Amino acid sequence: MSQARPLRLRREVIPVPAGPVASHNHIARVWVDSGVAHLDGYFDYEIPQALSEQVRAGVRVGVSFAGREVEALVLARLNSSDSGAHLKSITRVLSPIPLASPATLSLIENIAREWACHPFELIRSAIPPRVVLSEKAITAHAQSWWELRNSKIDFAHKPSKTYFSHSPSVLALDEVLSLALDNIARGKVLILVPDENNLDVLQNILRESTNTVEVLRLDSTLARSTRYSHFLRICLGSPDIVIGTRSAVFAPIQDLATIIIVHESSEQFYEPRSPGWNVRAVADERSKSEGINIIYTGYSPSIEVGMQIEAKEIKYLSASTRVPVNAFAQTSGELLPDRIFSPIRSALRDGTVLFLVPRKGYGNALLCAKCRNIAYCSCGGRLAVAGSGMDPQCVVCLRFNGDWKCSWCQSTERYYAARGIDRAVEEIGRAFPNNAIVSSSGDHILRGVGHETKIVVSTPGSIPHIQGGYSAVVILEGLRFLAGTDFKSTQRATEFFFDAASHKSIHGAVLIVLDNAHPVVAALARWNPTIVVKNELRDRKELSLPPYVTTTSFEIDASEAARFASGLRESVTSHRLPPLTKIYGPTPIGSSRSRIHMTTPLDGRLEVAQFLRELNRRRAIAKKIALVIRIDPYSLI
Repeated sequence: MSQARPLRLRREVIPVPAGPVASHNHIARVWVDSGVAHLDGYFDYEIPQALSEQVRAGVRVGVSFAGREVEALVLARLNSSDSGAHLKSITRVLSPIPLASPATLSLIENIAREWACHPFELIRSAIPPRVVLSEKAITAHAQSWWELRNSKIDFAHKPSKTYFSHSPSVLALDEVLSLALDNIARGKVLILVPDENNLDVLQNILRESTNTVEVLRLDSTLARSTRYSHFLRICLGSPDIVIGTRSAVFAPIQDLATIIIVHESSEQFYEPRSPGWNVRAVADERSKSEGINIIYTGYSPSIEVGMQIEAKEIKYLSASTRVPVNAFAQTSGELLPDRIFSPIRSALRDGTVLFLVPRKGYGNALLCAKCRNIAYCSCGGRLAVAGSGMDPQCVVCLRFNGDWKCSWCQSTERYYAARGIDRAVEEIGRAFPNNAIVSSSGDHILRGVGHETKIVVSTPGSIPHIQGGYSAVVILEGLRFLAGTDFKSTQRATEFFFDAASHKSIHGAVLIVLDNAHPVVAALARWNPTIVVKNELRDRKELSLPPYVTTTSFEIDASEAARFASGLRESVTSHRLPPLTKIYGPTPIGSSRSRIHMTTPLDGRLEVAQFLRELNRRRAIAKKIALVIRIDPYSLI
């Protein structure tokens, strides 16, 4: 028999009186980390005299909010409040060091307005979590930092925007280094790369190439204390070059003159968490408000940058060169067309050959070899094969189907319609025997290979470096790269093709398994990706697709999706949304969720953001489940 728990008196913690308020500018205006969507504005608090010297714009403080102690960020000190209510006092200063400059606070405010989000959703990306020990080591310099931060921004300077297209047979990050050093005379430089691998390579290049420039790294792969320490050093204004990934775009770098965004079309530059901002939009806002030059780099511009290049808003720089490209069309789905064997054998005699394949894995789609029907599990999921000699496995329920046979013709012969890299390695190895072969993909990415290796098979983003370049770059299954179902498949494939081709040696050739009439073949030969980009932009403009419209994606519970879509259409009719707004969906995603897409003219973007902000507030007040909203997402799928 269970025993009754002893009674306990309920206790209430009474806050210690804050004491007299500050004698000058005694009101602190703050953003509060409320965790509630509709409480996204600023709030005013009194500043106790005891904390007056530490409270300034950009400082983290603790405040009482809705009966609990929460974090807040100080925006400004004022002499009076327009609140009209009795004000509470700041309870404590969490960090005496200002972690956001006035320019950073303004940036966060503007981005929060454009992306219909709470400012603290951006602050979590912009300012790393606090580490007390790292902070104590630098607190003595906080005053000198603040004096530095009050330096004037040169608004007379008209910022420029440039797209730099990387050259073939040259390491892209070597060119990035040259761009940084060319621009450092104007002021500090921020270099943003898509991922940790690029950051590691760039850091090594900078370390080996220059000893006179101070470089600091800022990204989430650093230890928590190291990351916060680096952030504080950036606040002090010491490094000449800051390198980092996505969130570093907010870094409060004093006298920042240039932002270089490497491989700007990468999906990694889109924040996966709410509100889904992207680096290009934040950098563009900084450019306008702080007079910062932007240099985008890559092999093929994104469609968004391409539109600005067409409008002469971004200057396009590219090497004037030609590349030997030979195209070989597939006739019946073979991996290696007959005519491609001879040039590959010739290239193998001269050096190492790179093969680029579209997928990792082994057999990503199993078909019946006799009647070509797709192989399904009893649960309805497709079957795939993870490796040579392994049984087919369901991609949904993960059950192995060792006794599989075609449900239509009863044949047990298998055909792999979607070869992965492991299957491709087998076929390439049989086609060119007695050559050392390695693969690079997924969790097994090679940074570099020696010339004793004759064949390298890689997926995009995993290509190992080889001194002097590859004697030939072979792009297999070109149509597979281009056959994606999302709106960015052509853009992504073009970047992959140019990236792979850039790894060839000076005298090397590019062999691509694709029909010679495809525009990307001519684009590679002329080393001019704008041939493909212009075609893509023309088609999108005719169909009113991104980037010529603003796109908003909603993910919502399936039970209210139809009602929600109807409400959006009614908002267009009642002029709460811009004219010409179109609503698509709902479309089921999974068993319990649906997706709705909305497109609006570009000049109505701020109006849409204001509508979404109000929508979020009303749903929060009504205690409805929060929507997943993305404005201008990377892809619509």
